[in-house]
Amino acid sequence: MNPQHVITAIEKWFSVYVLSWANAQQLLIVVLTLFLARLITPRLRSLYESFLQRRGGRLAPGTIVNITYRLILPLSWLLLLWLCDYASRELHRPNALLRISVSLLFAWVVIRFTATLVRNPPLAKIIAFTAWTVAALNILNLLGPTMEL
Repeated sequence: MNPQHVITAIEKWFSVYVLSWANAQQLLIVVLTLFLARLITPRLRSLYESFLQRRGGRLAPGTIVNITYRLILPLSWLLLLWLCDYASRELHRPNALLRISVSLLFAWVVIRFTATLVRNPPLAKIIAFTAWTVAALNILNLLGPTMEL
């Protein structure tokens, strides 16, 4: 096959499946939900700190309370993304990119939470990197082909 035909086929595939209006809308939603999550995170953290003070707790390094505090931004982003994904499904709108974003972010939050519980920082990084790689490949349906390769 002529290399020029291959390049033309790739460009056509990219323009049809990647540079579509539906994908652009979903990407915009992902970015806007991140922006909104960043806006509301300071207020949520303040509420969390107030809740802890009323209960006699504190943000001590290495505690689940502290880990949860640090995950407020990704958790709020995850909730906003999930709501948008749910709305897209209910309105019968394209949501593949939203679904993938929700899955990747959920995996990242779980891995981050779990890895933070490991007391050995280098080991925690190795575990997080490995788990994230496997999770991302699985979510994108690339784990099987990667294993075969």
